Amino acid sequence: MIDFLEKQLKKVEQALESLYEQRLRAGIGTVGDYDNRIDHLQQEQLKIRKDLEQERLRQKKIENPIQPLEQTKALSLTKWASEDKLEAVLDALHAMHPTESIILNLTGRLSGLERANRQGILGRSDYNVERASIRVAVFALIKEFGQ
Repeated sequence: MIDFLEKQLKKVEQALESLYEQRLRAGIGTVGDYDNRIDHLQQEQLKIRKDLEQERLRQKKIENPIQPLEQTKALSLTKWASEDKLEAVLDALHAMHPTESIILNLTGRLSGLERANRQGILGRSDYNVERASIRVAVFALIKEFGQ
């Protein structure tokens, strides 16, 4: 699958290169058409790159499956999460599983939430609801990695 995606990416990049050259030689009336085609191919290129990265991560997971958390670590992380020390839990999980995108996603969500809270963008109830949903996801991760 990775080979197929890499070939598709190469085709799209070649097509983009060709369109860039054609656009340079185009008249005023057709430049917009080339721009639209270029935008479409750039979106396709981004999608293929995203799919390629996901496939590489999937392949890496197959080669290096997640090792279960030791029971004591899982209990410590659960205790921290229940004490609302989400940053510490996510840092510890990231140290144990640095390639897990869900951990990075939750870390980013938490960081954005804290930033929005500091800036006064969120109301207290919205902040609490979002923090609780992140906490639930953290508990689910601990449980998943603990098995």
